[in-house]
Amino acid sequence: MNETSSITSDNLFKVIAETTSTCIFITAERFIYVNPAFEKLTGYSLKEAQELEFYNLVHPDHREMVKQRGLARLRGDNPPKNYSFKIITKDGSIKWVDFSADRIIYQGSPAIIGTAYDITELKKTEEVLKNSKKQWELTFDSISDMVSVQDCDFNIIKANKSFRETFNLPFEKIIGRKCYELFHGLNQPWPDCPHVTALKTGKPSTKEIRYKNIDKTLLVTVSPIYDSKGKIVGGVHFAKDITELKKVQNELATKAEQLRVLNSITTRAQESLDIKSFASVVLNEVRALLGADVIKFFIREGNTFRLTDYIGAEHIPTEEVKPGKCFCGRALSEKRIIFAEDLQSSSIELLSACKVLGMVSFISIPLIREENPIAVVGIGFKRRVNIEKWYGFLETLAAELALILYNAILYEQVKRHANELEERVKERTKELQKAVNLMAGREVRMAELKEVIKKLRAQLLEAGLEPLYDDPLKEI
Repeated sequence: MNETSSITSDNLFKVIAETTSTCIFITAERFIYVNPAFEKLTGYSLKEAQELEFYNLVHPDHREMVKQRGLARLRGDNPPKNYSFKIITKDGSIKWVDFSADRIIYQGSPAIIGTAYDITELKKTEEVLKNSKKQWELTFDSISDMVSVQDCDFNIIKANKSFRETFNLPFEKIIGRKCYELFHGLNQPWPDCPHVTALKTGKPSTKEIRYKNIDKTLLVTVSPIYDSKGKIVGGVHFAKDITELKKVQNELATKAEQLRVLNSITTRAQESLDIKSFASVVLNEVRALLGADVIKFFIREGNTFRLTDYIGAEHIPTEEVKPGKCFCGRALSEKRIIFAEDLQSSSIELLSACKVLGMVSFISIPLIREENPIAVVGIGFKRRVNIEKWYGFLETLAAELALILYNAILYEQVKRHANELEERVKERTKELQKAVNLMAGREVRMAELKEVIKKLRAQLLEAGLEPLYDDPLKEI
């Protein structure tokens, strides 16, 4: 209606107004007319309403807004014609109304004709739905795992807080993007994607996936979503970050392998206590564990460490090292493990004999016993490797190897000493045998001489001659 609008038929208006369930009223600054539906809604009769300014019924939360809009409309301005607000009824109840209004000329003066519908139950329902939505969103966002919803075309249509934080992207830059683009940096679906499997089979699919884009390992489960007709319309993705778990598992597997190698080396080396066998066991087990290309084993001989054994090369011209500048020499002089992941950037010089082998990374492990180096192991790689992660294990290994090697060296010394003693015993036995043989010959000759003397004495007596002296060999 506009300013020229007017009520032309009071009777018609009253019939309509007083039979409708819609609240109808006419007001200037105070109510001029209210219909029965108004009385039912507010609890105020026409007489009571006429004592009220129109905005007195409005709840304080909305009162100023309604007042300013009403006054503006009376002035001829054009505030919103339809909006909702709360009112306070005669009994103090709070209700919501959907309100519509227009400016009219009533009995020659500006007035407002308005209608209102009780939407309290609708508002309650909206609030329940709003709270339910909010609660769902809170629940959705409180899940620590990454949760997202994708349609059949791999478009992301929902994503929780964990998902957004993982990619460090706002909601609007995630929704609508292809999941394979975001996760894998691809322009087409990943062939082994669990979303693909779930859409094809109609059953949940779970896979452990390493995502390079976010540098994480995720355990992903995709469950298909069906519409009311049983048609698959997308999938719900649950992605649990198992990066740290995998790291721990890998570390445990590495530790287990290290312990196996350590046990194998110590057991096999102690079985024989033979230095050559010991060196062979160490070279082969360490090479298998570390994936080394070349390993050299030097054992101390005086002031020099001589090459005892090696694997991974046809020939190694370096037959000995001394404490000094090269990796093995530096490890011996500093009595600690020396390593370089990139020999090109290392300040330690590699021997020319080692350079020709094409080494990229290198480790030298001294075997120390009672503060004295007794051997050194040189380990070379033709590729760059992360050596530092092995450092703790190699220190333990070096201590065990040093003890076993020291025992082997002592065993060799004892065995060598025993052999020397055995040779000395053999020589002495020979000497004693000679002496015994010599004494035995003397006894024989003495017996023969006695017989000769007896015969001569008998002959002298037969001839009537008396010997001048007694027999010096006569037995007493």
